Amino acid sequence: IPIRSEVCDLCPNHCKLTVADIQGEPAAFGFLCGRDYDTQKRISADRSGYDLLAARRRIFSFRTKTDPGSRPVVGLPAALHLYEDVVLWRKFFDEMGIATVTGEAYADALAEGKRLSEAEFCAPTTAFFGQVRHLARQADWVFAPLYLDHRDREKGRRRQYCYYTQYAPVLAREAAGKERRQRVLTPLLYYLYTPFQTKIALYRCLRQALGTRIRFRDLSTAYDRALEFHQTAVAALAAQYRQKNGAGEKVHVVLLGRPYTVLS
Repeated sequence: IPIRSEVCDLCPNHCKLTVADIQGEPAAFGFLCGRDYDTQKRISADRSGYDLLAARRRIFSFRTKTDPGSRPVVGLPAALHLYEDVVLWRKFFDEMGIATVTGEAYADALAEGKRLSEAEFCAPTTAFFGQVRHLARQADWVFAPLYLDHRDREKGRRRQYCYYTQYAPVLAREAAGKERRQRVLTPLLYYLYTPFQTKIALYRCLRQALGTRIRFRDLSTAYDRALEFHQTAVAALAAQYRQKNGAGEKVHVVLLGRPYTVLS
């Protein structure tokens, strides 16, 4: 039975399909949505009428102030610890007047990461390598900050990222290639730091990369606005879910997981 591979471009899932030709009739599998092969539109698998991920994309969207064709362009990996923060950093750079591209639509990150990693890592880390390499080809700079710890609301309690996550940006910088590694920016942003120290780290990194166009006052304002936007969006999404949750339905299913798994 002849078999071929296709990539569906009808929605951001970019499903990798396997199509078998059985006596002249195609039979395909690999769809993440509920459509048949002959149906040329995405079919929502959520029959409840409410899609939390679609709501998240809508609430986290914003109208960009920056011309997408302007230079320089900063690439933002949509993988590992940066997945849930992609919108935060898009907003930050937009407030700075710097265009961005993300790796959200890159379907071959895992396959490319396997070729680059030269060791056994978890799939999210491997995909991160592939994302950085891909964006290094697309953008002038790739923003891959280091996250080590986060301050917790409860005093005295530390929340450490896993050690793969902690050193992944440095390894990914090497995986970007010899000619591009200097264009992967890896500032240390979260290590029990205050927001002011985070701003200092961002300023030193971006000033060195982008030159005198970076002013600390502008950067500080951009970071504050991005953080406020992100926190407001998180609160709005939670409020909307609580509203939907109280709509009278008796059964709700919630899928729990790390952001780079459940959002991907």
